[in-house]
Amino acid sequence: MKQDIRKTELKEGEIIPLNFDFVFEAIFTKKENIDILESFLACYFDIEISKIKGKLKILPRELILENKKVKNKQIDLLLELEDETINIELNNRGSKGIVDRNIVYACNVHSRSLKYGDTNYSEIKKTIQINLNVKSSNKELKEQYFLKNKKGKILSEKLEIDNLDMVLGRKICYNDYN
Repeated sequence: MKQDIRKTELKEGEIIPLNFDFVFEAIFTKKENIDILESFLACYFDIEISKIKGKLKILPRELILENKKVKNKQIDLLLELEDETINIELNNRGSKGIVDRNIVYACNVHSRSLKYGDTNYSEIKKTIQINLNVKSSNKELKEQYFLKNKKGKILSEKLEIDNLDMVLGRKICYNDYN
């Protein structure tokens, strides 16, 4: 039986890793920690922090429910940066079900940007979903996915799903000083 880490007494000096959903949410969904998110996104998108500073908003995380039989759904972190919506999902498991769930979440978030009365769909914002994967794929640090045909022609760049391999990133970037 799996033990709930939240009910476990920690030894002195021991910390709960950031890859636990409740720790991730406790840190990154707080408005007072927005500077951490701004720094992360500046690094992630390789842009100057000045282009993000003061422009990032934390949005409500509840997903739109299509019918009453669907349980309440909540995503990990939803942000707005000017004309883009950014959804960040922390994935502790690496199963096919997680991939499909993340696609459903991305589509749900993307559909929010359609405004009532926008009959030509011109006001839809770009949605970027960043999946922070804690189980390694050992392929690439960052993989970007778009809707495209078999020949590789991108249908739309308005929906992007990125997978970030946190295990591989740690191997590449982390220096352990003992």
